[in-house]
Amino acid sequence: MRVHVKAIGMLVSAVGLAASVPIAANPPTGTRVDRGVEGLSGRHNTLRDESPRPGINAYFRCVASLDRARAGKVVLLEYMSPEQREMLGKVGQRSAFAVERRDDCFSDFGGGGVQIGFDNVSPIGAFAEFFTLQEFDAEDAARLALLKREDWQTPALTPRNGSEMIGLCTAQAAGTDVFQILETVPASDEESAAIQKVVPFLGPCLTDGIEVSFDATSLRALLAHSLYKALTGMEALEKANS
Repeated sequence: MRVHVKAIGMLVSAVGLAASVPIAANPPTGTRVDRGVEGLSGRHNTLRDESPRPGINAYFRCVASLDRARAGKVVLLEYMSPEQREMLGKVGQRSAFAVERRDDCFSDFGGGGVQIGFDNVSPIGAFAEFFTLQEFDAEDAARLALLKREDWQTPALTPRNGSEMIGLCTAQAAGTDVFQILETVPASDEESAAIQKVVPFLGPCLTDGIEVSFDATSLRALLAHSLYKALTGMEALEKANS
C-alpha cells in the first residue's frame, strides 16, 4: 500500500470543471469574504497570486454561511456520490435572493477576465470545513479516539464508499491532526506541515495492494468531509446514550 500526496496546490484542467468564477486579476484588498462571516477573517489575501486555493476555499465557506440548509445537506450525503453532486448544484440557486447573496461573497472582485476553475471536491471540502469549525473544536476531534470498535460499526459512522473508508479511518486514528489541517490556510506552509503529520496514518487505512494519489485539495476535502461525518456520528451516539 502506497500513498502519494502531490505538493502542487490544485489540479485544474479543461475536463471535469464544475464551474468557474470570474474575478479581477488584481482585485482590491478587503473582500466581503474577509469581513463577512465568523471564522473567515484573514483567510484570504486578495493580492496573493501564487495559488487560487485560498480564495476558492474562502469563497465556498462564505457560500455555506449564506445557504446553510442546502450546504449542510451536501456534507451529509455520501462523498462524491451522484446525489451529493446533484445537491451541490442546488446550493444558492433556488431564488434570486440566494443567488445575489452567493455572488456577494466575491462582490469586491467585480469585473476582470480571469477564470478560476474548480472541481466538485473544492466546494464539498470547504462546506465540510465550515460546518466542522462552526460546530466542533479540537477537543471534540480528540474524543474520536475514545470511541469503541462497535461504535465505528454503527450506521452513523459506517463508510458508504472506499473514499469514506479511508477518510473515516484516518479521522479515527488522527482526529486532532485532521482538525489542525482545517485550521490552516490552503497552500500555506502551515497546511503542508499539517498534512505531513497526517500522511503516516493514511497507509494503514488502505487495503493491501492499493495505491492512491492525492493532491492537497482532494486530500483536504476528503478528510474534512470524513471528519465532519465522524464528529456528527459521535454526537448522535452520545445523544442516543444519554
